[in-house]
Amino acid sequence: MRIIKGDLLELAANGTAGIIVHGCNCFHAMGGGIAGYLATRFPEIPQADREQSPYALPRKLGTFSQATVTYQILRGQYKEFSKHELDKPFTCVNLYTQFTPGPDFIESVFVFGLQQLNKEFAGQHLWFPRIGCGIGGGNWERVEGLLLEHLKDCEVTVVVL
Repeated sequence: MRIIKGDLLELAANGTAGIIVHGCNCFHAMGGGIAGYLATRFPEIPQADREQSPYALPRKLGTFSQATVTYQILRGQYKEFSKHELDKPFTCVNLYTQFTPGPDFIESVFVFGLQQLNKEFAGQHLWFPRIGCGIGGGNWERVEGLLLEHLKDCEVTVVVL
């Protein structure tokens, strides 16, 4: 596992990070943390969350939805917004690591989700923020160890601002 400094959104938009994974709640709320930035810049991500997963059901904990992201919304100099196609689409995985918005990161759910990702994306490179450790309230030392333990079949890069 590598930990690098950078901007995960830029790495995805420029084609470097082909599969990004971030933590989500079960209420389709992507208003804060990296989820908020992803939802604003890449509307296909919250769309996948709404279309592929039920609203507010505990059974989706530890599962994920995913979006193939083909465009971004950029804000111009005069605060106008414009749509720009990406040269290289990327995949965004919405991993349901907490039930409610806010500090509700559930470690056992995260472990189950990582095990599912390890099967689904074996042999592929996954890019993460410090998942669950911002608004979610998770402990980075624990999360880092879980990433190492449960994603043995994936290449993992964590991007820190």
